[in-house]
Amino acid sequence: MNLLTARETAALLRCSVRQLHRLQKRADFPRRYTIGRSLRWDAADLDAWLRCTARATDAADGQTATPRDGGAA
Repeated sequence: MNLLTARETAALLRCSVRQLHRLQKRADFPRRYTIGRSLRWDAADLDAWLRCTARATDAADGQTATPRDGGAA
């Protein structure tokens, strides 16, 4: 298990630490671990959540997750 700090997690998600704390309120956001007074997130859980969220976003937009060929017809 590779545990990331809040700052590392925010960098992975490309958001601020403040936004990370907002995200953790979502029911589908990966579980956090408390070690002393520090919060940690498992990198594998975050990766799985990102993949799942990306698929859900693509499906909602009516797009496929396959790469495009650059627009050549």
